[in-house]
Amino acid sequence: MSEKQKKSVMTQEENDRMINRLMLAFIIATCAVTLIMSLKNSFNTIRMYEVVAPTMTIACLVLFALSIVFFISRKRKGIDDSTKVITKYNVLGCGITALLCGAVYAVNPGIASVYSVILVIGICALYFIRYIYPFAFLALACFCLCEGLLVHAGFGLSTVRAFSSVLAVLFRIGTIVLPILFMVCVMLAKSKKKDLFADIKPAALLICAAVALIGAVVLMLGSIGVFYVSYVYVLYAVAAVFLIIGVIQTVKSI
Repeated sequence: MSEKQKKSVMTQEENDRMINRLMLAFIIATCAVTLIMSLKNSFNTIRMYEVVAPTMTIACLVLFALSIVFFISRKRKGIDDSTKVITKYNVLGCGITALLCGAVYAVNPGIASVYSVILVIGICALYFIRYIYPFAFLALACFCLCEGLLVHAGFGLSTVRAFSSVLAVLFRIGTIVLPILFMVCVMLAKSKKKDLFADIKPAALLICAAVALIGAVVLMLGSIGVFYVSYVYVLYAVAAVFLIIGVIQTVKSI
């Protein structure tokens, strides 16, 4: 077999492995969403608080603990699972996702189902983006997901007292701090000539962060009675910029 044929076989194997990993992630996410929504639809609010939430919290903590054990075990044995469909990092990622969902169930069972579904779908989408798009777009997707959750939790749920006032304030501060941190990271990477954001111009990333920052400031001013702007419009604005960048990046990669 020639060198060219060997490279072709290796490329095909890598593609098959990537597709298998993505399909497995999709199946796991689908099962998780189905379970969460089934529990939500099968129990009333009282049962959600008394039975479902504690059970889900414990189950998620157990899954996280098992993922840590699996990761450490594989790490200590020095097992190279880069050629396998199931890797220690994928399992750890599932464990962290379970931990986040368990935290939501522990904090407020009333909104746990919706937030858990968003987390599962969002993290699954990030996993797909990791394989299909460059690192810069993955970083932007992580930022938009986190900023969206902060905006919704800080300004959307606080109106119905889903969270305590202390948590609401922390989330609101986070909506302003996160875009600033993201901007600083992008600028530092650019100044040090890192190739992390070479595939997407830093200007596009900074525009998205600026839109999120302006929206967060506007919402903060609205929360103290200066004027009123719905948090939904800020989410729409951030999502629109993200999708535009995504479309441009997809067209460029074709």
